[in-house]
Amino acid sequence: MNNFMKILDKVELKRIENTVKISERQHGFTKGKSCMTQIFLLKSTLEYRKYYRNGKGRDSYILFIDFSKAYDSVNRIRLLEKFKAKNVKNDSWKIISQMLKGEQTTLV
Repeated sequence: MNNFMKILDKVELKRIENTVKISERQHGFTKGKSCMTQIFLLKSTLEYRKYYRNGKGRDSYILFIDFSKAYDSVNRIRLLEKFKAKNVKNDSWKIISQMLKGEQTTLV
């Protein structure tokens, strides 16, 4: 992604942050959080369940899902429909739509 697109990406992110609510449980790609904070929370929870439940350890089951290629498989039309449903402003929606289509975007 070239520098202009990176700047445009940040501008659009700021414009829609207040419109689209991101779960407090989301740590990856979230300002002030990271996957490492999520790992810490997971480890703490497992230790609590193992040692501090009145001396009785509890079984815990964990499922890990690899989303490394998830972005490439996103249905972009549906993603844009979700943005519209969340009332993302029309200008932002047009810019995001153009970015997802790989077309050039011009800001006036």
